[in-house]
Formats: sequence, structure tokens, C-alpha cells
Amino acid sequence: MLRLIWKYYIILIIAIIAQKAYASNANIVVSSCEEYYKIEATKDGESISEVKSRKEIYFEATRTEGYALALEFYDDYTKINKASAPGAEAKYRHWIPEDIFYTDSKVCHLIVPIKKVGKPVKAVFEKTYTKAEHFVEVCFPEVHDIKSKIVKIEVPQSLINKIKIVEKSFTPNVSRRVEDGKKGAKIYVYEMTEMDTPKDEEDCPEVSKIIPRIYIVGQYPTLGDLYQHLHGLTITQDLALDKVKAQAMEITSGCANEEEKIRNILAWVQDRIRYIAIEHGEYGTRPDLASEVLRKRYGDCKGMSMLLKQMLIAVGLDARLAWIGTNKVGATWSEVPTLASGNHMICAVVKGDSILYLDGTASYLPVGIYHSSIQGREAMIENGDSYMLKTVPIQSPNMNLDRAVAAYRMVNSSLVGEIRRTLKGIDKMAVCATYHDVDASNRADLLSKIVVYPRANVHVDNANIEGYSTQSDSVQISAQVKEIDACNIVNGKIYVDLMPLRSHSLNVYDLKTRKQDISLPYCNRCENEVLIEIPEGYKVQSLPEKYEVNNEWFSASIVYDMDNEFIKCSAYIELKDITIALSDALTWNKLVREFNQKNREQIVLTLK
Repeated sequence: MLRLIWKYYIILIIAIIAQKAYASNANIVVSSCEEYYKIEATKDGESISEVKSRKEIYFEATRTEGYALALEFYDDYTKINKASAPGAEAKYRHWIPEDIFYTDSKVCHLIVPIKKVGKPVKAVFEKTYTKAEHFVEVCFPEVHDIKSKIVKIEVPQSLINKIKIVEKSFTPNVSRRVEDGKKGAKIYVYEMTEMDTPKDEEDCPEVSKIIPRIYIVGQYPTLGDLYQHLHGLTITQDLALDKVKAQAMEITSGCANEEEKIRNILAWVQDRIRYIAIEHGEYGTRPDLASEVLRKRYGDCKGMSMLLKQMLIAVGLDARLAWIGTNKVGATWSEVPTLASGNHMICAVVKGDSILYLDGTASYLPVGIYHSSIQGREAMIENGDSYMLKTVPIQSPNMNLDRAVAAYRMVNSSLVGEIRRTLKGIDKMAVCATYHDVDASNRADLLSKIVVYPRANVHVDNANIEGYSTQSDSVQISAQVKEIDACNIVNGKIYVDLMPLRSHSLNVYDLKTRKQDISLPYCNRCENEVLIEIPEGYKVQSLPEKYEVNNEWFSASIVYDMDNEFIKCSAYIELKDITIALSDALTWNKLVREFNQKNREQIVLTLK
């Protein structure tokens, strides 16, 4: 179910490549563009038969001659009828994104030579959508910055009351009007000026959620009709379901309760079934049979969810499929009932009034912990001939915990001791997934880096990992460490550079040219407890003052204290909100600078 979403990431990637490949992207602009979509009705006038489009792009060089990049995507349900530009040859190729094993999606591109500054060169694409449900979204930006562009959608008279256009992320430079067409048709016209290609900025929101775009709604009159279509694709007789049941019974033999059954089945699927995304034709929305996923030992999100469902049903649980749009999707089921609102499938276990969500693709994430990509997102859950629309809960940052406990003594200019780091939730998932992917010969080195991250000048011995399994609640990494040059001895005084919250860095952003809001990956909590033995002959001259802060984005505390002959530091930082509006970024930078300064304050010891 990814095909309708990732294409716009690809456009952004290509735009970035174009900046490097074709001199300066700012040199080539779209001086004007007209994109026309004509919706054709079926003979009875009740639905869409096909959609034809024509796109004319005029490229212009502003400083020197160069090359423009023009492209259109297509697949088994869309076809390119024409692609032309002076001096350019149309190239047709498969496009396999990084996270997709195979897809039927293809790209047609033209590399258009611009030989004279200020003289426009036209490229033309003509395209046909043969399946109406795939004509759901039109995004306005192009590979190159736009000076002027018009997008027109012609709706025939018989479909005027059935087709709805939903506008998203419009900016002041986009206007809309409606014109009368032939034979009672309506033409929706969108005009835009000075629209830049999205730029790749640090920690920016998902591009598919921020670019100006429209959704075409009406291929399915209601969300219930869309559900009937998607649900119908899951109803296929599985003649080998007895093998799935037998495997489920074996996995859960000895389980004392339903919770253990769920945990064992999810762990088995996450461990034994390889996630491979295959988006081809109808298989972009039709789940594979559970028995086939079991036999092949691989599947996409839909196949893995179907296997989870059938295994859980086999041991007496009410398990159902759930269609969901992750946080990469700019629309929800309730506002845009089209395929554009979903890109993922999970499994839901219904227990009375509560629902437990299971994602077979989220390896190392325990039962009850939800990936940040689905938290707060609408899930359309099977309910026989109807559906349930529920929102996946937004979980506390405490569910994603990074806790370090360390005990040090001072040896010359180094801190020497032991450290134990415990990670839960998404932090645990990230560490375990990285550990799994690293070659066995490099794992010890990886653990050494993780346990003291981000310190560089550290010697690590006996790094060890515990809890490295799919459904463990946490993973622990421990080691003996020597933090070299953590202490600076000057005129009989020792300055200790502890940085207790070093593993949780908050960024200060360059706002001079930034255009977009700031979006961080996920909320979490970092805790550190550090004990430092005071060396013989020394006493504490000063400890950093207590620091506490609580704002809309994060709360933090750093407290130093004396405990007999030890210095104790207790510190935490909790990220509560991952979205910082560009208008608030100056305030964010100020708060982060203050936090970083407090985190870097030194302990000072002096001779007795």
C-alpha cells in the first residue's frame, strides 16, 4: 500500500540530485506549466471510467545554458501516451525505492537541454489512468522551482455531486476558482506563482504532508465503500490454513494466558518472517495468504498481518486486519476516503472495549509499545461487513526510555569505572535492529560505541548485551570504561567534564534560510545516575547548581549532591513534543542553548 505515498519522496530526492547533476537548480526554473486532468465518466454516468492528463512544462535558464529534468510516474494501471521535448529522448525505467523489494512503478524522464538564456523550452507528457482509484492525489511542486503553474481538473456533469476535491497545505501563493466546461462540466482551476521545490532541511516534516496538494475523493462514495473494496481483497479461501493453525498451537504450547500467546506469536512472526515489500498491481492492496507467508517465510506488511491474524484466531483470540496511514501520510481515512490515506497494514486484537495493535514489521518492539509512525493515526479495523475507525493511542515518552547508571573513580585525567545502559521501547528497537544488522565480527565494537555514546576518546572493555530478543521489555548494555581526558588538572584543581545527559542531544538550528517547521523523530526520556568517587586528598570546591526546566517541548533536571565520599548526579530530560513551528524556532534555540550549557558545567575539586 505504499505506491501512492513514496512517489513524492522520490520527486524530492530527484530534485536534490538535479541540483548537483544539472549545474545549479536555481539556474533552471519552470517559467510556466499547465497540467490538465479530464475525468471521463462510465456510460451510465455513475462512476469514473478513466482519467486523461496532459502536462506542458516550459523550462527556462536564468543565467547560463543547462539541462532541465522532467518526469512522470506510471505503473500497470497508468500509461504514458506521450513524452517529448526538443533535443531530449524519453527514457522509461523501473523505479525501485530503497524500502521496496519490487514494485510495478516506473518513471519516464526527459533531460531537456536549455541552450539559450531566457528562451523557454517546452516538454509535454500525456498520461492515462485506467483505474480510477489510482487517481487520488495531485501535488503541485515540480523538480525545479516554479514561476507560474496552473492545474485544472475537469469533472463531467454526471459526477459533479460525487467528486470532491480536498485541499491540503495551501500557501498564499495558490488560488482556486471554478469554471464552466462543455456539456455542464465543472473545471477546478488552481493557479500558483513562485513555488519552490521542497528543500532537504535538517529535521524537517515529511514532505508528503507539507507540500501544497489536492486529493480527489469520490471514487468510493463513502469510507464504508472503500472498506468494502479493501476488505473484499482479503476474502480468499486459504486451503492450507490447517498448517497455520498447527504452527500457532506449537508456538503457544505451554502459554499460561492470552498475553503470553500474543507475545509468543508476535515474536515468532517478527523473528521468522522476513519483511519484504512487494507492490505490484493488485498486490499493492491484496494481502498474501497466511499459509503462503508461512511457507515462503517472507511477506509484506499485509501478508505478515494476515499471518498474525490467522495464528491468533487459531488460538482463540479475536484478531482482525487494520488498514492505517503512517505519519508519512498527509491525510486520514475520515477526511479523505481514498487509497491515498493508507500505506500500511497491521493486526488488531479486540478484547472487550480495548484494542491491542500488533505490527509484524516492527521487529524488537514489544507487545503494547507502538511505533511512533502509527501513534495518533486512524486505523480502519475489520468488523465484518462494516468497520471500526479507531485512533492508535499516543503513548507517554516514558515508554521509550534510555537510562544509564555509572560509577566512576578518577585516575589521573581519566574517569574509570562501570556503566550500564538500559533501553526500552523505540530506543530498544533501534539498538537491537542495528545490532542485528551488523556483522558478528563488528558487534563488540558497536556495543562499545553505544554504551558511551557520543563520547569518542573512551577505552571500553568487556562490553556485554542482555535482553537482545524481539519481545524483551528492555535491552541492557554494560561495560568497563575509561573516559580519557574527562578530567583537567590545573594548579592543583581538578575540573571534571561529566556531561550527564550526553546521549540525548538537542539541536540548535540555523534559521537564516530555513523554510520549514522542525519535526523530531519521536518522544522519549533519558535518565542518568552517575556516582563519582572523590580522590584521596581532594575535596569538592563547587558543584553545578541545580537546573530544572519545563517548557512545551521538553522538561529536564540536573542535580548534583554529595553522598559521603562520592559525588552523585541525577539527571533526566524528557522530550514531550516533537513539532516545533518555524515561528517558535528562535525560542527553541534559546532553550536548547541553555540546556546544553547547563549540561556542560564542570565539577571542581581542590586539594584539602
